[in-house]
Amino acid sequence: MLAYDLTKRGSQPLYAYLYALIRADIERGVLRGGEKLPAKRTLAQQLGISQITVEGAYNQLLAEGYIYTKERRGTYISDLAALESSSTASASAANFGQRVAAVGTEERQAVNRTAGQAEVFSEKSFERSFTRSAERSFAKSVSFTGFPLRSWGKTMRAVLNQLPEAKLAAPAPPAGIPELRIAIARHLRQNRSLLADPQNILIGAGAQVLYGIIAQLLGKNNLYALEDPGYQRLTNLYAAQNIPTVHIPLDTEGIEIGRLRESKAQVAHIMPSHQYPSGLVTSASRRYEILAWALEKPNRYIIEDDYDCEYRLAGLPIPPLQSIDTGGRVIYTNTFSKTLGHSLRIAYAILPPPLMKKFQKNLSFYSSTVSTIEQFVLAKYIEDGAYERHLNRSRTSYRHVRDTIIAELNLEKYPDIKISHADSGLSFLLMIPSHWSLRRDMLGKFPAGMGCLADFSAAPPAQARRYERQLVVDYSGISKENAAQKGREMHHFLQKLLPEFSIAK
Repeated sequence: MLAYDLTKRGSQPLYAYLYALIRADIERGVLRGGEKLPAKRTLAQQLGISQITVEGAYNQLLAEGYIYTKERRGTYISDLAALESSSTASASAANFGQRVAAVGTEERQAVNRTAGQAEVFSEKSFERSFTRSAERSFAKSVSFTGFPLRSWGKTMRAVLNQLPEAKLAAPAPPAGIPELRIAIARHLRQNRSLLADPQNILIGAGAQVLYGIIAQLLGKNNLYALEDPGYQRLTNLYAAQNIPTVHIPLDTEGIEIGRLRESKAQVAHIMPSHQYPSGLVTSASRRYEILAWALEKPNRYIIEDDYDCEYRLAGLPIPPLQSIDTGGRVIYTNTFSKTLGHSLRIAYAILPPPLMKKFQKNLSFYSSTVSTIEQFVLAKYIEDGAYERHLNRSRTSYRHVRDTIIAELNLEKYPDIKISHADSGLSFLLMIPSHWSLRRDMLGKFPAGMGCLADFSAAPPAQARRYERQLVVDYSGISKENAAQKGREMHHFLQKLLPEFSIAK
């Protein structure tokens, strides 16, 4: 029987608080792998809450891989095997679980301590510390970017009017201005439950620039493991720098840990919260296995690419892998290009302290790759709450786009076609059944926003063929105004691609 005191949830939604309590018990081993959870109705009656609340908590745990379901048999706890095989990972899980369970007390105090430290950081202290030391474009025909021109312009005018000219014209410190790094740390604390020291945040002109800097810090002779299927531009980026790479297949829980070990890679570049283009969310147990892999040998690192975490369209955001890393092996990266538009080339990385010290010592001769004025504008945009308001509007807009496209696809008449990972981010998969005859001559003639998962695979054609019946629908560049038209174009394409599509099953 699960007995929880739900009166201490504070301002948290009830389902989110219940989720946090159950997750904490799973991570601490109070609830063990294979153990059956109470039925939703049963737990709702025990706790005196609605069944919808329990369903919301269970859905979030299911999305993160902490639980799984068996048809007609119930819901069960996932086996977090890596927690038992790695003492460091186990300590990490227990520590995180205790913080989550202590909502309103220890967690909040830790957040406040970090916030207090961030507030006393000054520009001078930052500057002193540093002076001492060919991707496929699905939506390329769509002009919509979602850039908040009006609110951004208002913030820019305020910055130009309020800050002295000498400050705006001064070169930024190599890792970025303190104001922006503090603003990002606060945003991560409030929206991603990620406690980041602003002094370990590195600002760069887009993710590609940061990956180049990270490669210099880690060493270009290291073997990098990339997910397969994956983001093709990463392969091209590392190849252009003569960095050796190996492509590791995905299974239902994330990157295959056995193949990762066999590869002899020293660095794993992964997207655990929403893998592109498969949409997969790395399960909780696999996250601890990956952390355990990184801790097995010195100088192993994980680059966590959290590229569209802001656009999870249902439930709570998936917690970053970095939030449970106590060994300092995760390099967290994210970009504002996905949320503010590709014209704004600003990204950031959270480096483990030893790597930031190495940056200060060996690479601080680099000039900041982002203009000082743009950094001040973005810092104010975040601090004034304009960025959060923009994200809320964007999520609402993209949810409408997704729902419109799905409605225009008219799949309810064709139950054999399944939609996968529709809530994870700004893309989803259409799973085509094996008995439908694909016309090979139509592949490669996709409308904007649609492609074949096999096209993203680096595996030999014979192995990549298993992805040919999975179609990627990427609506990140589609506006509300043309969503219906794009959905109809995708529908017509499927009709041509699949002769049986016009025959109701």
